[in-house]
Amino acid sequence: VAALLQTQTSAIVTLKSSGIASPKQLDGKKYASYEGRFEMPIIQQLIRDDGGEGKAIEVTPGEHGLGIFNTLLNKPDEYHATWVFMPWEGVIARQKGVELNVFTLDAIPYGYTPILVGREDVLNGIKTAIEAFLAATAKGYQFAAQHPQESAAIVVDVAKHKGIELSNAIVEESAKELGGAFLTADGSWGTMETTRWEAFTTWLSTNGIVTDRAGKAVEVPAATTLFTNKYLQPSSS
Repeated sequence: VAALLQTQTSAIVTLKSSGIASPKQLDGKKYASYEGRFEMPIIQQLIRDDGGEGKAIEVTPGEHGLGIFNTLLNKPDEYHATWVFMPWEGVIARQKGVELNVFTLDAIPYGYTPILVGREDVLNGIKTAIEAFLAATAKGYQFAAQHPQESAAIVVDVAKHKGIELSNAIVEESAKELGGAFLTADGSWGTMETTRWEAFTTWLSTNGIVTDRAGKAVEVPAATTLFTNKYLQPSSS
């Protein structure tokens, strides 16, 4: 129902010290996985696009979120690569003085990420509330795009949930890097384009990535069934 970011900010990374300087060198190497549905097929295709065989070895560290990136830092002999958001883990690495090799996903039409999702039957029953929530959220992201330093201070002050300890320096630098990714060219937040989703679904279909439990390729749903902008204001600028 809404895209948090309009541009692709994630990437596959290795430690500079590993000597793995290109995707094709990930053949036979261990990739620390989040166990995402299309994660490994995307990694394999990234390697093949670079001239490799797509034979990275999936390993599951048993961690989630930032914990997976930490396994790369703390156990470089066991884990050779993982998927990160550059305006977060990339910032953390830079502030720690850790050099990374960064393999972008520019050649893969990866739709939108991250996104807000919901069940259509539930959303239709609370349409007014969803529209109000998304309108308020849009204002927050528009403010963050214009005032990254101030918005970062608000996040650090408010996000005090158990197990969360945010650094002002990391959040502020992250907010500055993300500022240009929050909004569309006309200043709107959250809207998605059919052509972008079609490029992703076509890519999935062409490469046989969507399969049943037996591994047989199945038809990819039409792009127009995957998203809607109907709960968003036409323009929040």
